[in-house]
Amino acid sequence: MTFRFNRYSVGWICAVVIAVSVIAAHDAPAAGLYVADASGNRTVRFAAPVKKNGAAESLVLGQQDFTSGGGNGTQNTMNEPSGLVFQTSSNILWVADFANSRVLGFMHGGGGFSNGQNAGLVLGQSDFSNPNPVCHITQSGLCFPADVASDSAGNLWIADEGSSRVLEFKPPFSSGENASVVIGQTDFTSTPMTCDSPTNSNLCGPWSLTFDPSGNLWVLDGANNRILEYQPPFTNGESASIVLGQPDFTHSLCGSTQSGICPDSGGQVRSDQHGNIWESDDHDNRVLEFPLGSGFVNGKNASVVIGQPDFTSHSSATTKNGLSFPWGITFDSKGNLYVSEEANCRVLMFKQKKKKFHNHQNAFRVLGQSNFTSGSCNVDQTSLQNPRGIGFGP
Repeated sequence: MTFRFNRYSVGWICAVVIAVSVIAAHDAPAAGLYVADASGNRTVRFAAPVKKNGAAESLVLGQQDFTSGGGNGTQNTMNEPSGLVFQTSSNILWVADFANSRVLGFMHGGGGFSNGQNAGLVLGQSDFSNPNPVCHITQSGLCFPADVASDSAGNLWIADEGSSRVLEFKPPFSSGENASVVIGQTDFTSTPMTCDSPTNSNLCGPWSLTFDPSGNLWVLDGANNRILEYQPPFTNGESASIVLGQPDFTHSLCGSTQSGICPDSGGQVRSDQHGNIWESDDHDNRVLEFPLGSGFVNGKNASVVIGQPDFTSHSSATTKNGLSFPWGITFDSKGNLYVSEEANCRVLMFKQKKKKFHNHQNAFRVLGQSNFTSGSCNVDQTSLQNPRGIGFGP
């Protein structure tokens, strides 16, 4: 039978298309802001877009409910989660379970995540059977992993802070699998005896890592107070190509300046969609933007400071434009900046103004607190307990 189109059938088809589109949009999982709530020993989700200050959490992992906060090392518990990433290529939420020396993978099924669900994968340990996981400096082991990142090929990268290295794991993922690449050490069993002699090929206490739009790997080398860039293809023990936060590869002093950083006790590095590099400078209570511009050079100055009135101030504050031990950084689809603060137990949202951020600008929204001057820490459905890594997912 031949179907003949006329103006009525076209209108009917358009109506069907619109209806299907509405249904698909309604059924599609909404974006959420995930927070690794370290001292709450849990990962929570806030529905996005965030429409009001002090919004309630919509999901909890690592605990059975929103008011429990004890740390453990089983298949559905956590102990000081530190970093996270939702990997769209595998449909997995990866959480760096810092004090358990492992990374947990939570599968996002057709029905989405559920409160207190079991992890489906574990890296850094052979299985979920050990309630008190220990450090393993081996090809399959981890030692206090602090952050996770995914590259464009779907590989998972881990900043293994306790063993001063970065590891790559390739899909298809399986519990206890071996890493494929190590950076910061010459092999999978070495670890530095001391951090007194930084070079362009070693790491000391890396807190975080990220990939820029060009596929370069950036690592926040915490104890060396620097950010290092590595260019693909990645190989074991490769040398960094660029250093930020220090004038060269052999210096490591903490610096509260426009070109210096001081993330010695925590923080994250992230790239925005334009390739600018952002760093949460926890010791200096600020977040810095290092602009891509015409390219990066060693010791490049930051262009924007959030949390301080200038590049030499470093006081902590619980205000609309102040920070206290910032840790996590992420960006939403509109390019707005989100920052988690350990000491203020909150997450702040900073909106772009004419597609730019400005020094010492005010936050637009706060989560974990009801207002911008409260800094109380609790474990419940509207509060946070020393939040660290943050990121978006379904």
